[in-house]
Amino acid sequence: MALNLTAHAVQREVELPGGRWRVRFNSDARRYSQLFGDHATPDLDVTDGTGLLDLGPYSCVVYLPEG
Repeated sequence: MALNLTAHAVQREVELPGGRWRVRFNSDARRYSQLFGDHATPDLDVTDGTGLLDLGPYSCVVYLPEG
């Protein structure tokens, strides 16, 4: 799970076990409310132990490893 508690979208490198991590929940998605920003938060492809998070403002994103 990743949280962004700021008013701005953020990108951060994180350390995770290698492989693909799929977005299972994005609290900023418009499917929950037309008022939300619907920031595009992609799945993570982790290579060499690092991946790049891209989170919308005031959002919670849940990732699960693929497989």
